[in-house]
Amino acid sequence: MKGQNKTDLWTFTNYNDFYAQLAQIGKSSFIASDSQYQDLLGALFYAQQQTENMAFAQTWLFADSLPTDNFPENTLMSSGSIENLLIQTTLNWRTKMTVFLCQDDSKPISLKGDAHYNILYRIIRATHGDIFLVNGNELKPALQNVLSTYQNVEDIAAYYDFQPVNSISFEVHQDTVSQTMYLMMWIKPDSNAVSAPNVNATNANLQKLSSGKYFAFYKLTPSEGQINVSITTSADVSFNVRCFVQSRRTVILNYNASPKIDFGNGFAWAGIPMWTAIRPLNIDSAAYVSRRVRAPDGYPITEEVYSEFKPLEASIAPYLMNVWNDSCPPGALTTEVNIYRNDYSYIRRILAGYCSSAVTHNADSTDAQESNGRIPNIYGPSFAKSAISQKDAATTCPNTNVDATLFIFENSLALKETSSKIFQLLNDSLPSWEQSGYTPKHNFDIQTFLTKLQPTTVNLNYKLTKASRVLDAIYLATQLILVPPMMINVILNQDSAILPLSYNFSLVDKNIQINIFSFSHSGQYSAFPKDERLTSLVRQSGGRFMPLQLDDHVVTTNFIKSVFMEKQLVMDERVSDCSSGKNFSFLIDTESQYATLKAVGSSATLKVFDAKSVPIQLNGANGVVNLVSSSGIQIFEIDLSKANLAKGQWTASISTDNGECGLQVRIVGPYTVVPGFSSTNSNDFPMMQLFGARGKKNGAASIMFRLFTQSSGNKTMALNNVKYLGTSVQDQFNESNDNKNWQTMKINARDATSCTYQYATDVFNVRIIIIFQKKKMCFSCP
Repeated sequence: MKGQNKTDLWTFTNYNDFYAQLAQIGKSSFIASDSQYQDLLGALFYAQQQTENMAFAQTWLFADSLPTDNFPENTLMSSGSIENLLIQTTLNWRTKMTVFLCQDDSKPISLKGDAHYNILYRIIRATHGDIFLVNGNELKPALQNVLSTYQNVEDIAAYYDFQPVNSISFEVHQDTVSQTMYLMMWIKPDSNAVSAPNVNATNANLQKLSSGKYFAFYKLTPSEGQINVSITTSADVSFNVRCFVQSRRTVILNYNASPKIDFGNGFAWAGIPMWTAIRPLNIDSAAYVSRRVRAPDGYPITEEVYSEFKPLEASIAPYLMNVWNDSCPPGALTTEVNIYRNDYSYIRRILAGYCSSAVTHNADSTDAQESNGRIPNIYGPSFAKSAISQKDAATTCPNTNVDATLFIFENSLALKETSSKIFQLLNDSLPSWEQSGYTPKHNFDIQTFLTKLQPTTVNLNYKLTKASRVLDAIYLATQLILVPPMMINVILNQDSAILPLSYNFSLVDKNIQINIFSFSHSGQYSAFPKDERLTSLVRQSGGRFMPLQLDDHVVTTNFIKSVFMEKQLVMDERVSDCSSGKNFSFLIDTESQYATLKAVGSSATLKVFDAKSVPIQLNGANGVVNLVSSSGIQIFEIDLSKANLAKGQWTASISTDNGECGLQVRIVGPYTVVPGFSSTNSNDFPMMQLFGARGKKNGAASIMFRLFTQSSGNKTMALNNVKYLGTSVQDQFNESNDNKNWQTMKINARDATSCTYQYATDVFNVRIIIIFQKKKMCFSCP
């Protein structure tokens, strides 16, 4: 970017063309920008999304201004901010970002204390990138002498956020005794002082290749013996330093919640036990590996942990580290990986990493770090509690948009035509999302996705089969949480038997929603899954089960859009016999913006009445949109801002020609309730699922709640009581409001300034919790 609010993107597949373009950039003279802030983060994310961009690619940004974004750090990776998306994409694809801030000395870029600069620096720190602040005279030598060495960059030492000290010393370990190394040190432009550093190395020849006011770049040629580097600066200078080699030897490391997963995320979650899976690339004779997690400035967080070996024939990442139980400090991390070979030598790689909060957390405001800027090396519950405190999290509501979507198609021959219809619906609806605000986050553009999806649905190896392994497919999909929250949409033939017959399915992560589109022949469908395991998955995840007929054209593009805009589930009830009619009661609170009603049942007739018992016309008038209309399912969306309806306690009536019926009600509103379960009511990090569902028939538990309130909500809203029912999938038809087994438990308020979960019940015996009820509102928790 040069003096104008414009982004030009070049992509290259060979270094000759790349350096030719760099030469042209180096000849440019930089003038004072006419824009103080530009969309630099959007430009970086745009570059990361290009189809030409591959794993281990590099993104170089040249700009003469700062980002338009200036929000504080939020270490909850699933918050969906552009900062977190950039960090996550970069870690997953192991790409490298280098930013040149080019300034005219007559009008320098002001960085000290600037929130716009801080967000850019946080991204670079979390991904082990570089920021260069240069003028026109410094740019050309930097391009010639620094970036010309950035091919196949592998860090062997990396230290960020060095606070003002007089000197530091660290060890570097090259792959071979004769391997050339490079050292980059750049002074943070917002330091209290700027002065040239004094760099020395033992057992290596040190040659300065390039330097500027804010950076110095060296070549290290080893002689013999252990190499140590020392850097001396004035006391007011803050700086970062990386030492790297040019090599195709590397490692891929991911954190996972299960030892069975080969690849998960490039980041860990605070408070959640994590396993580490590692795969060396282009490294022969590897015997075992180890990892040690450090703070960005190199301070150790964990001890060195050694791997166990998984069977190669069943593993992509065969080296597994034992579970990491201690809570990691939210924010950027550095992981040191040593690959030990059979000849007792080892190769070291330093990898960027991240620790995501379990809830929204402003890392800049926490007092979890000691006053000298170093992170303590003991991380127990006390640290986690202070790092993720209610005062930091109360002002932010969880992102309600779906950020990742996965489709599963059963390859039954009976679904071949249906799969093509599903593609057509997506093709008709997806391109309009970017204009309508429905767009989920994606790693490539929508048209590319559609281009890849069409041949998949056409050329899938459809078979004449009467059985499906959809449970296996769903299980694998639940292990692929790259950008939570994630939605899994399953397209299956309702008449297929579900294999295996015996399946011990683990509980579904709360960041996942499972929707099942169940197709069958005309008039031969069931209102609910025939296999209770599918029922369990849908209910656990707050998803949708939609029985549809193969020859119906009932699923509209508006419904597809509506599915991807997640709504709070306030009712999910089923009744075994609705032939004589069944009434349902639910609450639409005064701040709700939309309501979606889904009624299922054979030839079901749905009537809805508002809080004043006025019947609601479901014919498309008065803000009502018919999303799906079939003899087995009806879905209506009501825009409450347009419909002149009385909010409060609504009533719905469903009658069928025979058999069961059910009603799901979802709303878009300012309140979100996150439940948790703990054996005590003093714990601030409860489990997301009730442990009784893991096999215990009865268990003592406290139900804990976290209440998020958006700006449009009532800040005095409080949880009052919870209504619960001990049940099972087999008893799913006994969950209506007139069931005599419903019980009520008082909810107690906790200290909202120090507790992440502001509410908790007393400890009591319960099996499975189905519905939560709060003052003037009802939330259903699958």
